[in-house]
Order: sequence, then structure tokens, then C-alpha cells
Amino acid sequence: MGRMALPPMPLRTASNLTFFYALGYPIGALAVSAMSPMAVLVFRFGLAGAILSGWALITRVTWPTGRALVHVLVSGLLTQALQFICLYLALLHGAPAVLGAVVISMNPVVTAVLAAMFLGEGLTWTRIGALVLGVVAVLAACAGRLLAMGGVDTVVLLLLAALVSLAAGGVYQQRFCSRVDFRATAALQNTVAVLPVAVLATIMPFEVTDPWKAAGAVAAVVLFNATLCMTLYVRAINMYGAAAVAMLFAVIPAVAGLLSWLMLGQRPDIGIAVGLVVGAAACWLNAMGSRQQRQHDPAGDGRRQHRVDPIHDAAVPR
Repeated sequence: MGRMALPPMPLRTASNLTFFYALGYPIGALAVSAMSPMAVLVFRFGLAGAILSGWALITRVTWPTGRALVHVLVSGLLTQALQFICLYLALLHGAPAVLGAVVISMNPVVTAVLAAMFLGEGLTWTRIGALVLGVVAVLAACAGRLLAMGGVDTVVLLLLAALVSLAAGGVYQQRFCSRVDFRATAALQNTVAVLPVAVLATIMPFEVTDPWKAAGAVAAVVLFNATLCMTLYVRAINMYGAAAVAMLFAVIPAVAGLLSWLMLGQRPDIGIAVGLVVGAAACWLNAMGSRQQRQHDPAGDGRRQHRVDPIHDAAVPR
């Protein structure tokens, strides 16, 4: 049976989702500038887990058990804990917020490659072209830092690790957790992510340089990103499809760059500007490849049991 045609995403929905997703980068940078990153993440995951668990309980969703529960927890450690540990440490070590946005925005492209490698998902020439453009975009965005540091430094490695963990977690989640209600998945992912960041918080220095700034930034991270943005994100995927949401990655880094400039005074350099343009082209080309593949495979399974779209469906965004 072919999949039902999905309606186009309204401009208002696309605009709201793009704005709140992009907002996560500058307010995340604000939070780690006022409080130790692991402490920020303890509050982020703890409060978001409580809010989302309450939502799941109120709506009486079915919670996973057994192997399904283990798979959800593993996906949470990848898409939430490891990704944000690496991202926030990179921000702490001076990574501009827009640089993080450009690198992480390559998630749809990297996810498509990982799906081809581990799940047998078809990798078309269009997606290969998107991958090449994605590599160019990351190199261009990181060029200034690579030249200044004389090579790959800790910040670049942390951002790349965040990207790979997000993409790998997305593939894992769609492979093993597709039957779990997204509200239960989101709640459990945030809850399990508290454990590793709490351990790191106890062994890393704890510092709060500006209590009021820290409180405001953490509240914004929890309310606008971990809760509101996640709701918009999952709803958009359910209603309009993963490919439509993936297209937003073409503009999210640019919006994050503008917000970072206005909120943090971080003006993008020429390399990041080139990375924004080339990265947008990579995301657009990848989405076109996904659309072409659906046209040739209307059943949506590629004659395989487990098909993965180039974006994680129910993970909580930044």
C-alpha cells in the first residue's frame, strides 16, 4: 500500500519551527557563558524530562518495556546526552553559535549516508552530491578556526562528534523505536540523558559567573527548545513528513547566525558565510534526493524492512 500524500507545510508552521530551532544555539551559548555546561545540561534534561513525562502521563501514552525501552534509552544517550555534551563543551571553548549551527545542520546529509552504510538505504547520485557539498560547507565554516589553530582543534572535533552522534542516534531511533509513542520517547530520552551529565557535573568544575543570566538562559533553553520547539518539531514531522522538515535545515543556520549576531554580537566571518550558503545547497539537494527516492519507491520501504528518512523523527531538537 502506498503512503498517503502529505499536505505542504504552511509558512507559519515553517517559520515558527525554524525560529525556535535556530534560537537554541545563541541561548545555549548564553547559558554556558554564565554556568558550567554540565550544570546547564542537568537542568535542561531534568526539567525537560519532568515536563515531557507529565505530558505523557496526562495523555496516557503507552510506555515501552523490555527491549523497546532499552532501545529508547540508547537513542537518548546518542541524540541527547552525547550530542549536547559535545556541543555545549564546544560552545564553552569559544565556538561561535553559528558555527555549531552550520556543522549540526549537516545532520540530514550524514544521516542519509549512515542509513546507506548500516541499513542498506539507497544512496543516489543526488545524495552523494549533497554529501560533497556538506563536506565543503563544514570545511568552509571551520576554515577560519583551522587556520588560526594550525589544524583541527578540540572545538572542531567536538562539533563533529555532536553531528555524528545526532545522526547515528537518528538512524538508531528510526530503526528500533519507530513503534514507541513520540511523547514517551522524548520524555525517556531526556530523563536518561540526566545520568551521564550528572556524573560529569560532579567531576568537572562547577561555576556560576552570573546567576540571573544563568537562570534566564537555562529557563529559555528548557521552555523554548527542549519543550516548545520539540512539540513543533514532532508535530511538523507527523503532519508534513520528514523531508519537509529536512528542508528547514537549509535556512536554520542562517537564522541562527542572525540571532547570534543580534544577541551575542557574534558576526559570522567569510568562511562561515560561505558555509551557510553551501550548507543550504547541500540540505536542499539532499531533500531533493529524498523526494526523488520516494517517487521511485511509493511504498516508502525501498523493498527493505527498515527505511530511514534523512532526519531523526522524534528526537528532541537543540
